[in-house]
Amino acid sequence: METKTEMVHAWLLDIQAKGNTARLIFKGEDGTRFERFDDYFPYFYVVCAREPQEIAQMIGNHPKVIDARIENEQLIFAKGGSERVPVINVIVDSICNYEDTIKDMKKVPGIAEFAETRIPHYFRYALDKRINFFNLHEIETDGSRLVSIKNLGERGVPKLVCAAFDGGCLLAENGNPIQLHSMKGLHDLLLSRKIDALFSWDARVPATMMEKLGCLHIALKNDISMDIYVEEESVPHDLRMLLEFGKSRLLRTIELSMMCNVAPAMVSRITPGSLNTYLHMSAAKSKGYLIPDSKKSIERPKSLRLLRLMDNGGLIFYPEPGIYSNVAKCDFASMYPNIIVKYNISPEAMHCSCGNDIEVPESGWRICRAKEGIIPCGIKNVLERRLALKKRMKEEKDPGKRQIYNLRQRALKNILVTCFGYLGFSNFIFSNVECKECVMLYGREILLRTKTIAEECGLEVIYGIVDSVFVKGGTNERYTEFAKRVSDEISITLELDSIFRKIAFPCADDSSGIANKYYGISEEGELECRGIALRHSDAPRFIKEFQENAIRILLSEKDTAGNISRAELLCKEYETRILKRDFSLEEFAITKSVRHPPDDYVVEAAHVTAFRQAPNPEGVSIYVHTVRGPKPTQLASLGSIDCEKYAEMLWRSYDEIIRGLGSGKKDRRLAEFC
Repeated sequence: METKTEMVHAWLLDIQAKGNTARLIFKGEDGTRFERFDDYFPYFYVVCAREPQEIAQMIGNHPKVIDARIENEQLIFAKGGSERVPVINVIVDSICNYEDTIKDMKKVPGIAEFAETRIPHYFRYALDKRINFFNLHEIETDGSRLVSIKNLGERGVPKLVCAAFDGGCLLAENGNPIQLHSMKGLHDLLLSRKIDALFSWDARVPATMMEKLGCLHIALKNDISMDIYVEEESVPHDLRMLLEFGKSRLLRTIELSMMCNVAPAMVSRITPGSLNTYLHMSAAKSKGYLIPDSKKSIERPKSLRLLRLMDNGGLIFYPEPGIYSNVAKCDFASMYPNIIVKYNISPEAMHCSCGNDIEVPESGWRICRAKEGIIPCGIKNVLERRLALKKRMKEEKDPGKRQIYNLRQRALKNILVTCFGYLGFSNFIFSNVECKECVMLYGREILLRTKTIAEECGLEVIYGIVDSVFVKGGTNERYTEFAKRVSDEISITLELDSIFRKIAFPCADDSSGIANKYYGISEEGELECRGIALRHSDAPRFIKEFQENAIRILLSEKDTAGNISRAELLCKEYETRILKRDFSLEEFAITKSVRHPPDDYVVEAAHVTAFRQAPNPEGVSIYVHTVRGPKPTQLASLGSIDCEKYAEMLWRSYDEIIRGLGSGKKDRRLAEFC
């Protein structure tokens, strides 16, 4: 009798591999969540040091091995590139026997190395089936069994039912908080309410329970710690805030899970650098490479000239300290990721002599252009995806949908901003320090060429670092023309980010120019700054308020000397208010994270001392300096504030913004406190 199968469309939410079965959890177009099962037999590869036939026969006799077949022409990393070698594909009968089988194989003589023994099983299954989390799939099923699956790509975001949990209460969407007294109560409620995603700050929720339910749990505290570009760092005060905050963080999980094929539950537990590993493992498999258990490439010896060159690092045009008018800030869009893609910088493409190669500036190294490398392949996908999301964001009229696109494109920046540094990270299986150095060398060349183009356009570069240049001496139209010419010539977009009416570059302690320290006011009256207290999350609120007011004085249209005098008078006013304790305790408060157990700290920093007195589960120390030392705000009073300490902090914040601007008075007040 012929079996009747069913064909449906659904989004893939999760994959769980156990024994010899893969459990796939889907969200249907009608909003229902369901699961299907498929056969899965784990496998790995061995590379032989001698003829593989005899070794394959020995491996095939192992009681837990289903098959040991020789596969010729598999690509595998080798020194200075890649090569084709015969390998043995070892298929094991169950995940339960996988690790023990690998241990047994290490005793077999004639095996040179292993490959793909460390790949998570769910990830391998997804690669084999060419499916992606949160993509829409066409699935054919026979009851609970999966017959076939076809990836239809990204087709919007599935509607997920969400809830928030604070350890004692659960709040589902469109509902009221429900008191819970046990994990069983939580389990039953998640099941009955058909919850797809559960958010907590740092409440302990059993992972095995969530896996069984097929429900995603995001611990938001940890999720934030893994996000380089998080904006909302405050702890949600109630369940409704937690729920709304969690829904915005869920968008990050969806985007990164889909792009890197990382299980959604893992996204908030691993670093952005680790996401690069998954991204590039997918790229490697798509190009037919075996994924090595450990990196293969070895750094080649360098001449003394090359060593000196690499020690120089990236190129910086240091600013001459002072205040400048009509300055344009231009940024390269994802400069280092674009360099990787444009110049095909990847370990297996290094030191090529095929004839279809290019020479890296200043080094004499050559990079293959005949075929796309693994690293460029992975990064290109992220660049194109982020560009598409930003385009949708600009075209979208609805503010809510526009915010969704913004959150998703910003999540991808976590990968792009770490891809360069990860190229030189020793634990990254595709790392190669020479690749990282190539990116740096191309970056130097691009910045030098940008400076030349600026001068040809009649502009002066007053500051340049990595992917930003600050130019002066032109009109808005000329700045726009300059950015377009650089973009066209270099093939990496140079964006005109902002034009400053005035911008100040303070100097270092030795009166020299310093990188990443400036403040300016745009044509629209907005402040932008780097490297000063106003940008520091741990600065007391009154310090930030003072610097913002002082900066607006310093960058006003009046004469510089008079502005500095007025800023100093303002500082004296704030000092008087400190001595009178004319600020609230909250305005004196300093907030810092305590990321490790207090006993792990060797140096007894002020925030750790305060945290010891009043630990909290959020791992945040909110304290003030008192005459008896650092105290948590809840244990301090306004009358105990160390006025001298805060006055010193105030004058230091004043000194860091006027140093080098021609005051001739720097450190005058500081000398009284030091």
